[in-house]
Amino acid sequence: MRQLQEEFINDIAVVTMADDLTQNDYLEAREYFNNRFIAAEIRYLILDCELLKDPPSIAYGVFCSLNRDFIRAGGRMAIIHISAQVKMIMDRIHVTEQLSLYATQAEAMDALKG
Repeated sequence: MRQLQEEFINDIAVVTMADDLTQNDYLEAREYFNNRFIAAEIRYLILDCELLKDPPSIAYGVFCSLNRDFIRAGGRMAIIHISAQVKMIMDRIHVTEQLSLYATQAEAMDALKG
């Protein structure tokens, strides 16, 4: 998986998802995030999806799997800046029932630590 933009705010990792990630990138994403963050005892993750316009279908399953991984590790994951089109797809396939979606980074940070 290619390198993504990362920022650390206290003990929260904020990762900007690129729009040009391929299906293969998403196949590698779960292992990448587990090794990069959970193994390093970083238990809180915010995925910034502002650039995400048309993700491959596998992305939705990866988001749900990552969310479960962080919960099992004693942490939480949040997703921010989802476009209306992507949210509509997430609603249609019932992914929003499994994920925490927020409009802003500040809202997500408050929810993760609250």
